[in-house]
Amino acid sequence: MATERDTGKFKLGDGAKAWKDLPYQPFWSRWGRIEGQIADQPDIAAALALRLLKSSNLSDLADIVAARANLGLKALALRDTVNGNDWNGADLAIADGGTGASTAPVARNNLGLGTAATANTGTDGAVVTLASGANIWRALQTFLASTVTGGAAWIHNSIAGPGARALIVSTADATDSARGFDVRSNNSGIAGGASVFSVGGSGITRTRNLNLSNLATYATDGAAGTAGLVAGDLYKTTTGELRIKL
Repeated sequence: MATERDTGKFKLGDGAKAWKDLPYQPFWSRWGRIEGQIADQPDIAAALALRLLKSSNLSDLADIVAARANLGLKALALRDTVNGNDWNGADLAIADGGTGASTAPVARNNLGLGTAATANTGTDGAVVTLASGANIWRALQTFLASTVTGGAAWIHNSIAGPGARALIVSTADATDSARGFDVRSNNSGIAGGASVFSVGGSGITRTRNLNLSNLATYATDGAAGTAGLVAGDLYKTTTGELRIKL
């Protein structure tokens, strides 16, 4: 081993080659293998300061903010997750998996959703009614089907005040005045059931059997009026006479 006093470099002889033909040996340090002298290495000072050169397309690691700026990184580079507050670009189109909108109403419109999309399911109130629930209808309902089938129909006016109509059957408008309303019983064994109660288009009411056992009883017309009956109401007397309130 021989060292040059003027340069500080050294070589290892092999017993055969001349000095000029032998390679200089590298220095070893805590930073790894360094070729030649430290003074001959232009990047050693930066390496000792734990710096990587921007000229090598890296950044100044001694200054994190400067490093991000050198690499062109923005604020999102600091975040582990991204949420809506980080988004200020154009609305993502439906074709790209978005809604094409930045507000809920516009998004629903773009997706073709109606007002039912914002309603909860339920059986009462402003909700989407459940087909499997006992729904409460608080407004007039119109059914256009000519036949409604199922179990027994129960109509009551527990919500409405006393005297309110529990069931109204209409034949639509004046053009249907000739059409009657018919209640039939399937207990008769006749296909379609036997008519037990009907109202003709002319307004004539017909019934096969009429039971008035629960009709209110009043002694006089005045007593019926005092009890709340109005003109046209039907009642019976204590002697079994059938009367109409005048």
